[in-house]
This record gives sequence, structure tokens and C-alpha cells, in this order.
Amino acid sequence: MENLMTSREERVNEGLKARVNFNSLKVECESETERINQILKDHSSSNNKFITTLDSTEDFKSRYKKYFSKLSSNNLLSYYYVWIGLSKGNVVVVGRTSFSKKARSNFGDLFNRYNIFGGITQEIIMKIIISEKTELDLKKVEQLNKELNAFFTHAIILPVDVGSVSPEEATRTCSDVEKQIGEYLTKNNVEILNKDGHKSF
Repeated sequence: MENLMTSREERVNEGLKARVNFNSLKVECESETERINQILKDHSSSNNKFITTLDSTEDFKSRYKKYFSKLSSNNLLSYYYVWIGLSKGNVVVVGRTSFSKKARSNFGDLFNRYNIFGGITQEIIMKIIISEKTELDLKKVEQLNKELNAFFTHAIILPVDVGSVSPEEATRTCSDVEKQIGEYLTKNNVEILNKDGHKSF
């Protein structure tokens, strides 16, 4: 357990250093986002891209859903994709997930809100701790939670053609593409805050 915590701590520290490195480059977010798009254009798995800003979550969801509906020429009930989350031109993470036609509200993990409090039990405990410590301000912590969820400014979505295979095989295929994309960006000197996020399966 201790090793896992050290590994997690190291990864977090690496992410903080990557952010400092990125900020020191003084690049414009539009030009860096364009550079990332160009790098992906050269990658064989990246021909079909959906690029979006995250300013309006509802608008994003609606355009995203329409985009995936256009891919319905096949009979798949769900679509697998790799997504690259950006914060003003800085890559935060390369991840993978899926979108299901049947799901009423499941748009994949790109849309799941982060919560500084963790799950319900953690939130109850944290709010009790905050309420019992006079030097802590719950409103400030809740403001941090809002800022956490506003950190992503753009996302690049890369649909992955998994063919007609089992969900397990589809996830494996998507995971392989995720690793390729993450490594390809790293090879091209793109700073990724969670630089090992794409390596896990």
C-alpha cells in the first residue's frame, strides 16, 4: 500500500512540474492546441476527430451526441473513443471511454464531474471536518471544486473502430490506441500533466 501511495505522489509531483514547464514555454493556447492537432493528424489512428470547447457543458453534450449519431452506419450499440483533455493548450490527460446509444445520460467519463470531496461518505466526513474547524471556510472549498471542474477548456475525441467484438476485446483495442496516442504525444515533446494516465489498462 505504501508503494502505491509513493507512486501516486510521484505522479502528482511530475504533473505539477509538467505544468511549470508548460507555463515557462509561454505558448499561446490556440497555437499549442493547433500543434497538438497537427501531431495527431500525422498519427494513423487519428483520422476521425471531434474537437470541442468545454465552455458550455450542455451544448457540448448535444453536439457530441449528434456527432456520434452520424457514425451509426454500423450496427454497434456503443462507440469507443480516446479523448485528450486540454487546459488552455496544455494536455491534462489522455484517456479512453465509451458512449452508449441506449444510455439516457451516460456520455462517457469525459462528462463525469470531478469531486474534491470524493464519494458521498468522503463528502460527509470532509464537511464535518470543515464545519468543526473554524479556520476552514466551506465556501472556499466549494469554490475550489467549481474551479476543478472548469479546468478542462477543450477536448479532442478520437473514435476507435473496434469492429464487432466482445466488450472486453473492444476495451483492449481502445486501450491500445490510448497508449499509442499518449506515447506519440510524449515523443513529440507535448507536456502531459498525468503523463502515465494512458499506460494503465
